[in-house]
Amino acid sequence: MSYSPHRQAALAVADRWMADPKLRKRIAYAYKLTRDQDPDHVTVIDMFGQPHRGWDAGQLFALACLDHLLVSGRLYVAEHPLGSTPLGDKHREANQNALADHLAPDSLATVDLTQRGAECDGLLTWKKPIPGSGAAGVVEIAPDEAPLEIGGTDASTTCLHLCRYGVTARWPYRQKTLWTLALQDREEIRSVRTGRLKTKDPVIDGLARFMNNVWWGWHNMGPAARMRGLAIGAPPS
Repeated sequence: MSYSPHRQAALAVADRWMADPKLRKRIAYAYKLTRDQDPDHVTVIDMFGQPHRGWDAGQLFALACLDHLLVSGRLYVAEHPLGSTPLGDKHREANQNALADHLAPDSLATVDLTQRGAECDGLLTWKKPIPGSGAAGVVEIAPDEAPLEIGGTDASTTCLHLCRYGVTARWPYRQKTLWTLALQDREEIRSVRTGRLKTKDPVIDGLARFMNNVWWGWHNMGPAARMRGLAIGAPPS
C-alpha cells in the first residue's frame, strides 16, 4: 500500500469526529451523499473526489468538509465544459489534447505526462477572471494557477489542495466538465491552523487539524523517517 500523509491525516481527524455525536452525524451525512443516485448529487460528489480505495472514514470526513465549504458560501465553483470524459492515466497525451481543444483561449491545462510521484496530475492556469458560483452568489475568480486532478482522486487530496493553495481543478471520470474550485477566503484555514485566528466552526477546526496532521506526516511519518527510526504518529491534540 502506497504511503499517503493526507489519507492518514484525514483518518486521524475522522477518528476524533467519530467520538463526538454531533460530528459523527456529519460523517454519516457524507456517507448518505455517496449513496444518493440523484444525477446532480453524483456530479457534485465526483467533483469533490472519486477515492482510489473507496469511501473510508477519512474520505467521508473530507467529503463532509467540502460539502460544508460549499453550502456555507466559502467555496465557489467555475465550470469549463469539455467535449469528452477523461481517459485513464496511461492516456495522458489524449487527455492533454482534449483539454487543449476545448478550454477557453485564456485558460491552459498542462498535464504531467510522467506523473511519477508528482503532487497532482498537472496544472490549470487562467489569465482572465472566471465566473464562479456558490451558495453566496456569483463572484469572479482572479487569474491564478491551480493543481489539476484528472479522473480518480481522493477527497482528502481535494481538501489538501484547497487548504494549501485555496484553489484546485477537477476533471473526474464520467464527467464532460472540468471544474475550478476556489475558496473565498484562502487564508481562513491556514490562519486557524497557525493559531492566528480562532473559530467556532467545527469543520474549519477539523480542516486545520487535518493540515497539522499532514504537515506532521510530511516531516515525520514518511518512509525516510521510518528508515531513521523516528516516531510515527499524529501530533499531540
